[in-house]
Amino acid sequence: MEMEYGDEATRRLHLQGISYGKGFDKQALMRLNRIKAAVDQRDLSAMKGNRFEKLKGDRAGYYSIR
Repeated sequence: MEMEYGDEATRRLHLQGISYGKGFDKQALMRLNRIKAAVDQRDLSAMKGNRFEKLKGDRAGYYSIR
């Protein structure tokens, strides 16, 4: 799946493994890898723990995973 990063720190964490603390890194990398491995948004919405949702308003066309 195509990915856009909200900020440079997230991009570096995913692509270079830059550490921000053990607990945070593990959870964030797991989610980033799930996004990268997904074929389309149905793969992400099937995993209920992702809290995957389509955004509205000025964020239309984007999705959120919390």
